[in-house]
Amino acid sequence: MPEPGKNELRFDDLKLFRDIAMRLNGSGVSLRGAAKTVGASFSHVSNTLTRLEDSLPQKSVGVKSRLVNRPKSGNATLTGRGKVLFKRIVRLLDTFEAIRRGRSLKRKEVLRIGAPNMFGTHMMPRAVHAFLVANSSRHFDVRILESRELSDGIRLLQHNAIDCLIECTDSKLEFENLKATPLPCSFEHVFLVHQGRFPEIANRPGEFLSLTELSEVPIAHAITRALSPILYSSGITRLELPTFEAVRRHAEQGDAIGLMFNWAPSLGIPEGHTTAEEMRRHLLKSQLVPKFISPEGKEHLIKNVMRTYMVTSTLDVVTSSMQRLLKEISQQCEHIQRNQRLLPQTYTPNKSGATPKRRASKSQ
Repeated sequence: MPEPGKNELRFDDLKLFRDIAMRLNGSGVSLRGAAKTVGASFSHVSNTLTRLEDSLPQKSVGVKSRLVNRPKSGNATLTGRGKVLFKRIVRLLDTFEAIRRGRSLKRKEVLRIGAPNMFGTHMMPRAVHAFLVANSSRHFDVRILESRELSDGIRLLQHNAIDCLIECTDSKLEFENLKATPLPCSFEHVFLVHQGRFPEIANRPGEFLSLTELSEVPIAHAITRALSPILYSSGITRLELPTFEAVRRHAEQGDAIGLMFNWAPSLGIPEGHTTAEEMRRHLLKSQLVPKFISPEGKEHLIKNVMRTYMVTSTLDVVTSSMQRLLKEISQQCEHIQRNQRLLPQTYTPNKSGATPKRRASKSQ
């Protein structure tokens, strides 16, 4: 291999610049003093800086880029470009050293999932935590992007901005080049009624509301396609909000009756409250009484059952890491189905964990 020319950049130049920059970076020393501390002559350090600066693009025609401010007297300092180059060289040399020592350097895998706000807030943290614990020997970038609406999530998936979409919907997901896999979790709707603001409805016997009762009060709900035209009629006051969290806050303030999914965390019910009675007692601390849509009104008011799906592209291969993360998400869905749904007391849970069937009630 031929000897490098006088002005040709060498790997040793990078190492010397790193050592010099470490001494100049806020230490208040001259360039000659820094050269002395690293065991190099001043002329060698000066020539090295010149080669590095000559290798950089000019700031403007005839104006060289400078890495070090070198006054004739006084302390030398790194320029802005010098600080940037110093950081990059440190990373480069650390990588080189790792290779030299035989450590395997694997590229970090990026896992991108789109999910509605309630999933990103209440389900994904537990699933991601379990995944990272089970794969602690590897490094990942896990990115959770919020999909505001179903169409938004589908668009992210089709444009390869995410690898998988978790979505809750009342309709079948049939799109070209996309595969929708049902997850073991479904939700129904529940109304949160403030006792102090709407005492007649909150304290009325029974667990269900009729269409007539709903026409008497303002209703707050998150953006959803599940509502029927009845709720958009001129006879009903609506607050259309971006998240279930916002809906719950308005219900707690008594601004409106909150229409939400019957998922305990989104209702503000903490972990550990698994029975309907425990959930109701917690809601009562905020003067909230849960009411459900009457069986007679479901067909006219709302598409009540919302199923959860995992949507992936058929044009891309789902990596083994993503498959493991999706398995954790599926297990979290099973946990939600068994333990985190507020159901009417007239429901009898079945052993499979599926949506329970209603038993007869004398009050209805």
